[in-house]
Amino acid sequence: MRILKVRRKDWVVLSVIYIAALIYRIAIVYYFSWDRGPHFENYQIACYILNGQGYWWDWLHTIPPQPTALLPPVYTFFLVIFMYLFNDPFRLIYIAQSFLNALGVIPGFYLGKHLGGRRAGIIAAGSYAFFPEVAITPTKLISEPLFVPLVILGIYLFLKYKSNLGLKSQYWQFFWLGVILGFATLIKTTASLLTLAFFISLLLAKKNRKAHLMALMVCGMGFLLITFPWNLRNLIVMKKPMLFTSNLGYNLWRGNHPWGSGTGRLHSGKESESELPPEYLEYLDKNRPRIEIELDAFYFDEAIKFIKHDPSRYIGLTLKRMLYFMTLDPTHPLTKNVVYLGGYLFVLFFGIWGAMILKIKGRLDSVFLVAPFLAFSFYTPIIILPRYRLTMILVLLILSSLPISGLISKIKEYYSLGRSE
Repeated sequence: MRILKVRRKDWVVLSVIYIAALIYRIAIVYYFSWDRGPHFENYQIACYILNGQGYWWDWLHTIPPQPTALLPPVYTFFLVIFMYLFNDPFRLIYIAQSFLNALGVIPGFYLGKHLGGRRAGIIAAGSYAFFPEVAITPTKLISEPLFVPLVILGIYLFLKYKSNLGLKSQYWQFFWLGVILGFATLIKTTASLLTLAFFISLLLAKKNRKAHLMALMVCGMGFLLITFPWNLRNLIVMKKPMLFTSNLGYNLWRGNHPWGSGTGRLHSGKESESELPPEYLEYLDKNRPRIEIELDAFYFDEAIKFIKHDPSRYIGLTLKRMLYFMTLDPTHPLTKNVVYLGGYLFVLFFGIWGAMILKIKGRLDSVFLVAPFLAFSFYTPIIILPRYRLTMILVLLILSSLPISGLISKIKEYYSLGRSE
């Protein structure tokens, strides 16, 4: 199946943008994390795999090493390949992440072109190439560098295939879209929310409902084909049904305990768990289960106790997270960075403007509203980090290409009129 048909005249433009995006990312990597950066859970699980113990973890040495379902497997095995082949793989990992992340300029171009023409596509690709919040993702051992391009690709293919449903009901296209979404979910579970947004958008379609429902089912089949083995493995290993991850209870607790800020950090930038009182730390050490699935349930119960004991505080924390999600999280170090702040204000202004343009033209698909809303609704009652809203940022980033393209057209028209006079 040929997913993206790149015309010859677009190759030069896309090649230039891609090379620029790649150089930009490698420069950022060199500045921020050329040497070893922080090693997150994926890296730690990869170490257990390479030691012959399997897909294991120890929850930061709080429980005995054991099989884990904390994170989906694709990015972990991406690290395993480099760690197996090279003695000091970190620089190569960052470079590989830069190569893969920069590929997002291609679906970015076609999504922008689909929405507003070739100029909008070029602007969308360029915006993706240089937007700081996207370009900085390859600097860490996290799954976002691989995940982000698939979000753009998924949105483009969804809109393209959906627009063809009334003309030629090629349901097999939605099957392959489901496969891509399933693969993205095994990189980062957030992709399951994007998949749900696509399903809701198909359900909301008023015309040709039978075709849209069939597309939904076929897409779901592709999605389940890819994700079922991981969920079956979790059922067998963890001895309990589990969708994608085993850390929902832990994240709920991180955002909702008496000493927390509602996010992963305190206002000083420290981790929210860093100032837990000694007596509560002693309580956790004594009562923390030694099995992962029970540990997550324990943290879930602790969060529920807090919510029931102080519902007004929980509501306040949730409202704070809602505000932070839509604006800026002051507990995160990036908030004070003028580039980060300026980039967010840029996409917020021009992205909303772009959505209004599509709305006026009657071309604003419901997925542009549903996808950010689902992320907002899922995370704000639990916990937020800036990267949790990346789907919303990407939607706004692509939509921003529409008003910018329009402004360029008006400027060119203005100067052409001036020359003719």
